[in-house]
Amino acid sequence: MPFVTAPGGGEGGDAALLDGKLQIVDGCVAVFRELPDGAELVVPVFLETMTPRWDRATETLTVGEREYADGDAVSFGGGEASRSAESTLLTIPEPCRGREPYFIVHSLE
Repeated sequence: MPFVTAPGGGEGGDAALLDGKLQIVDGCVAVFRELPDGAELVVPVFLETMTPRWDRATETLTVGEREYADGDAVSFGGGEASRSAESTLLTIPEPCRGREPYFIVHSLE
């Protein structure tokens, strides 16, 4: 599992938007996004209730009914995770540890 998950469910969440290109970076699912003053990698955090799955054979991420591959354009609604959430609530696989920021995904746009 090369992606970060969090318990939770329900609707809503922060009103921020994470859009960019999905990238697999050193074995971790991340989103590369352009900013006015540069670019950054953001690690999306999928709620367990969204049933995220990784297919090693095809190297695709499926979230709900949507399938994503390395390089695909993505747009996720949600908000940035706090540092306390990182240590207590998130399930972070080794390749994703220490990568910041984390973005809690509440919706697929």
